Amino acid sequence: MLRIKKLIWMLTFCLLVISSVVATDIFISPIDTYINEGDNFTITININSPNIFAAEFELYFNNTLLNVFDVEEEDLLNKGEINSTYCFMTEHFPSQFEGKKCYDIDNTNGKISFVNTRLSNTSVSGPGSLAKIIFLAKSGGTISLDLQNVKVLELVNFKVEETTNLSVSDGNVYVDLLKTIYVSLKEGWNLISAPVKLLNNSINSVFDHIISIYGYKNNSWFIPEMVDNKLGYWVKADESTNLTIIGTEIENKTINLNDGWNLIGYPYLEEKNIPELYTNARVYAYNNSQWYSYNPDKPSNTLTKFTPGYGYWINQQ
Repeated sequence: MLRIKKLIWMLTFCLLVISSVVATDIFISPIDTYINEGDNFTITININSPNIFAAEFELYFNNTLLNVFDVEEEDLLNKGEINSTYCFMTEHFPSQFEGKKCYDIDNTNGKISFVNTRLSNTSVSGPGSLAKIIFLAKSGGTISLDLQNVKVLELVNFKVEETTNLSVSDGNVYVDLLKTIYVSLKEGWNLISAPVKLLNNSINSVFDHIISIYGYKNNSWFIPEMVDNKLGYWVKADESTNLTIIGTEIENKTINLNDGWNLIGYPYLEEKNIPELYTNARVYAYNNSQWYSYNPDKPSNTLTKFTPGYGYWINQQ
């Protein structure tokens, strides 16, 4: 019996130690937001913790590109006891709180301040959402959403203590950066590429109506699982269709060529003359069931430009 009691005590101690080192995660969802200029969008500030009594944070953003419309309390801190938070009381009984709010919007400096707490002597467990923030995308660009001065309080033996093991994750907003490329596929074999950085670069999410797909790299054929923007692909379509490829512009467009033949993609959004990128190269394309070629030593070329969405065989001489 004594050994059993000792074992139970040891297990209990281990569980207490484990629970004390569990990280409290506070993060923005979605991590990446893609939106058009002039549109509204919503993010949430989420938290995952086994013991939450109160939370506060500041969120910083580029006020030249974004404006905040509104901040709303989410339901996590209301869990179990509806309408028992500081946010709820200040929202519905402002006269009793001298017009105070649990949040402050400062579009002039690009800052949101938020603080909320339960009014009872109990805590709640995540995951869940603390706040919902509604933005307006004023202008195009890439914006970081930075969480700072984050604090999470927990209730331990009826005492409020600050959580020390805190993990914070920020977010990003991309305004008017999504590009759409349409590639005409013919039934049968096609030579194509993805000229943008994809939101999801798995082969199945990008290439519809594909029966077979092959890539060629380092003088070897392979069956790809993920799309590499700098590679071209042989794809066999089960019918003629228009392929829609959506993503953001590729920043590093340099393609390193191996000796011999390379099957490359074209990571640009506009057409370019072949000599602009490769001054002394033989290039082949395959489109509409027909081969096209460029040879710098021959004037009668059937191929003169690189076009977004297509793949090319190239040999740098």
